[in-house]
Amino acid sequence: MSAFPLPRPCRAPSNRQLARGARLRVPAETARDIQLATSGLLDGAIGGRSVFPPAPDYLFQRPVSYRPKTWDVETDSNRYRRALYTFRFRSVPYPMLAAFDAPPGAASCVRRNVSTSPMQALVTLNEQVSVEAALGLAHLILSDTGSVEERLARAFRRCTSRVPDAGETAALISVYEFALAADPAEAKLLRDNHQPVTLDLSVHPLPELAAPPPRPPPTRRRPGLRRFRARRRTSSSFSWAARPATSTSSTTSRNSSAWTGKQLPPSC
Repeated sequence: MSAFPLPRPCRAPSNRQLARGARLRVPAETARDIQLATSGLLDGAIGGRSVFPPAPDYLFQRPVSYRPKTWDVETDSNRYRRALYTFRFRSVPYPMLAAFDAPPGAASCVRRNVSTSPMQALVTLNEQVSVEAALGLAHLILSDTGSVEERLARAFRRCTSRVPDAGETAALISVYEFALAADPAEAKLLRDNHQPVTLDLSVHPLPELAAPPPRPPPTRRRPGLRRFRARRRTSSSFSWAARPATSTSSTTSRNSSAWTGKQLPPSC
């Protein structure tokens, strides 16, 4: 909302109406719930026991854990319940929530840290439930009706709560066309390893289901850049030969009060 200017009669100089504000990243549990809700996988049941979504096995074995722990991964819709119901060990926090600054259970927390780091982007690209949520969104797009532009526009609005502009629509179409040329073997591996347990993705074509982002072309360095950097490092390195000789005496040492902090030659 802060990206759109308000009409002059609606502006509040003291911001008492809370009409505008700086962007703020949502808490870790909300980030997980947004993933599941956008993909259509969220189980919105209220109450009940704690659940065990997918997590790396090594977290619950020595030496990461001081003793082996039991983590029975859910195989039904409980896998996609709200992050509020995720079971947490005091000594082993859940990795996805920890990456988004969820406090550990070993200490009290008065105020959460809010960060935006590359690790969070890597989590959304590689973590098990995040990839399953991406495939769930792909299932919604492929099950929708209309042209490619209309389906992509509805998916974009589902993720961002706004309509894409012309440039964003063109970028989405480019990604979609690139995905059609994906390797079928890689697409099958993606579907087999990350298929949501509550969906049947076998009804969709593999190239359309697996939509990898286009890889940027490799960048080429300028021919003389490496030589320039090497010459710069050589010229900026410390050379004792270029330093004037420093006279020393037996009464001057690094620990004496006469030491001025200047660099001494290797002979000292």
